[in-house]
Amino acid sequence: MYTGSSHYPRHPQVIEVRPFLSLTPYCGAGNRIDAYYKDEFRVLINKNWDEIGNMNTGIGNETYIIKDLQLKSGYTYYFRMGAKVRDTFEKFNYSEVVEIKVP
Repeated sequence: MYTGSSHYPRHPQVIEVRPFLSLTPYCGAGNRIDAYYKDEFRVLINKNWDEIGNMNTGIGNETYIIKDLQLKSGYTYYFRMGAKVRDTFEKFNYSEVVEIKVP
């Protein structure tokens, strides 16, 4: 098992977290509502995994809040968070999808 080094850490640095919303259960960078994919809704992190929380237990050291997502009444949204990591691809790692029904 690779345990990392000072030049290549074991876990990549987390660059940012941001919400992904869709009107279908398939939501992420490739299927999202663009109105919610704005920099005002992202949180810049730029920290190593160990600074954010314990990757073995899943317990975090910090809480991040995304504010002012204006959802339209009468719609069902599918929501997940994505964390972009600093690696060769800089792709997002996603949370599970949650359904949100707005009355």
